[in-house]
Amino acid sequence: GSFKLSYYNEYKSYLSEKCRVRFNDLLDLEQPANLAFFDALGKPTSGITVGSFQWLGNYDLCISLKKYNFVPCKSTSVIRIEGEAAGKLLWTTCLPRECKDEFIDLILERINVTMQLYLNETLQLEDEIETKCYEEVQYDTGAYIAIVFVSTFTLLTLLATIYKPCCGYLNWITSAFKTTTKCCANDPGVVVNKAASDGTKMQAIKPKENVYEEYEKEEGTANGVHANGVHGNGALPNGKLEVLEPCREIGTLSTYDNNMSADPNVGDDGELGEHHTVQFKLPSIRKGVLKRLEKVFECFSLSKNLGILLSTKVGKGQVSCLNGLRVLSIIWVLLGHFYLQPLLFGPIGDMYQGFEMSNRTSFEVVLNAFPAVDTFFLMSGFLVSYLLLKKFQSGKTFRSMALGYYIHRYIRLTVPYVAVILVQGFLYRQITTGPFADILEGTNQNCKDWWWTNILYVNNIVPWGSPSRCIGQAWYLADDMQFFIIAPLFIIALWKRPVIGVALSAGVTVLSVITSIVLTDHYNYATTPFRAGVSNPNMFALYYVMPHIRIPPYLMGVLGGWAYFKYSPAITQFAKTDPKTRLLLAVPLWMITIAVQYGVVFGIHGPNIAPYQETETMRLSNAALSRLGWAGSLLCQILLCQSGMGGVINTALSWKGWLPLSRLSYGLYLLHYGLNIVWIVQLRHVWSFRPDFQMVTQFMGLVVFVNLAAAVLFLLVEQPVANIERMFLNPPPRKPTIITNNSATPKEQDAKSSEA
Repeated sequence: GSFKLSYYNEYKSYLSEKCRVRFNDLLDLEQPANLAFFDALGKPTSGITVGSFQWLGNYDLCISLKKYNFVPCKSTSVIRIEGEAAGKLLWTTCLPRECKDEFIDLILERINVTMQLYLNETLQLEDEIETKCYEEVQYDTGAYIAIVFVSTFTLLTLLATIYKPCCGYLNWITSAFKTTTKCCANDPGVVVNKAASDGTKMQAIKPKENVYEEYEKEEGTANGVHANGVHGNGALPNGKLEVLEPCREIGTLSTYDNNMSADPNVGDDGELGEHHTVQFKLPSIRKGVLKRLEKVFECFSLSKNLGILLSTKVGKGQVSCLNGLRVLSIIWVLLGHFYLQPLLFGPIGDMYQGFEMSNRTSFEVVLNAFPAVDTFFLMSGFLVSYLLLKKFQSGKTFRSMALGYYIHRYIRLTVPYVAVILVQGFLYRQITTGPFADILEGTNQNCKDWWWTNILYVNNIVPWGSPSRCIGQAWYLADDMQFFIIAPLFIIALWKRPVIGVALSAGVTVLSVITSIVLTDHYNYATTPFRAGVSNPNMFALYYVMPHIRIPPYLMGVLGGWAYFKYSPAITQFAKTDPKTRLLLAVPLWMITIAVQYGVVFGIHGPNIAPYQETETMRLSNAALSRLGWAGSLLCQILLCQSGMGGVINTALSWKGWLPLSRLSYGLYLLHYGLNIVWIVQLRHVWSFRPDFQMVTQFMGLVVFVNLAAAVLFLLVEQPVANIERMFLNPPPRKPTIITNNSATPKEQDAKSSEA
């Protein structure tokens, strides 16, 4: 049979002779490969009039036709509504590799003409069509580095986890291994040579084989012999050479533990009775360096780090309500990106229905999830200020701990950060397949060009004015690190001269607000980045991520931490006052702060769904007050919780069950964006925003999956690095050794030290 397109004759003159022959061959549907080719082509679906412009073919079927030289291709054309970009026409095809360009021009030309008949006057398709075809992805240097990095940390974790159990098992096995030599009557006995308390070697002589085995003493034991052994103090008097009487059984050698011990049947005079056995336990040779390396190795132990992760022990003086606040805020961030990323990267099958869903006031929680980031800035400033002031109170100066202050922060954040950069930036593209996987090539190239800006924490300003970032959401980490660097200037001022410190913090906050108003007015920025993606795409790179715009919540956190530190005794005392008094003060404060937060989140619902409702006054007031209003009201609520006026809210936020999840919040922030993109670009079907139940279940699945991934990052990288960093920068204090007698043995010195 044959198959003819009605418009083929009209456009065949545009094809080369080679491609005309190839096209005619494809029309022979008796060939299974040709039939599969037409089956793999994307075809117009129902719902065009409601925005279904995503025509996906069968990607995997086309890949299976590679031996026939077919290749999957993706073509896009921008759809504009009243002149503004509102979506894309997307068509995935399966074409002969040698003629893909000519075939795409032929078919899409006809599609553009046909589509105009279905579009109303407000919709237009751009003439320019972008086409990208599948190409084999090669592993590059960055990918191999990522594999080595992940493999190294994984191997260390596995080995460290089985290290102690295996050592215990080997000790148990070797304890069963014994070497016994029998002595005949009147034969020379066993010679035990034990020096006095100078720690020399011990010889166990087996007369018949004339074999000598020497064992060095265990460092830290009583001169190599257990204190409960010969003569009670582990040394023979005067270190003399003692020849024991002939015996029927002599000592056995065992490698059970790290000490050398004598059998309890040995008499107090050091001689063996008849039918007695001496058992010596083999020590290991351990030096200081080896012990330190062993401790470093144990930092990767999965059992140890899992215990830390799952611990619900609340530290003394901890602001416990921040644990729940941290978890809920990161979930809010995930929710916003969950709905936003399909618009940026995925095939939307019901674009108009998505617009209708955004008309609901409740959906503003998704459209305006940006205050969640300000919550993290506030908490970060609060904790840095509060903890640093407690250090000052203990007598430390910033000069004495400045190096540790910065090194601790950099190491703890950067190593997990580098792990995510390597995997997301250099490995995701290699391991991801699907009709939209080429989107990850942009991230791959950005990481090749700009990875260094991330580890220097300047990726929020470099490259200037460009949205190209290695890790898109990591602008927050750059802002937070820059704020952390300058925070001591404000905190030291608050410690030494509170009036100057408050004035300095307030002054910088006011300057930031003025800058926001001026830039918003000058560049006509929208009320939120959601609107800016349509009206002014430069708002993200030149305004939204800039530190001089985002610093007010952080400084409010610094002031809040100082206030909590300064007035914490009064706050604690107030929490013990009459409940009625606290209730009279708490109710109006909670009502005011909740009203402010409601206004910040839902007050701009109109402009988000209808740009014409946005006025200049609304834009400027939002730029000036939204961050201050959110941070100020939230800070007030934190202090209310700590003052015993939080009620059921404080009980919920301070629940111990939040602790393990709060430890994963950093990993969640690093991983969620990239993992969600990987999920979207591998879709073989269009994305739909309906029904709500489907979206809820998908979001819950994303939250669980990202938490599991964050747990892996925590156990393999984040916590081991924290253990090592703590071991070197904050080693546990050593117990002082008090020597009262120069001739005392180390065991006696330890005993006297403990008594002291």
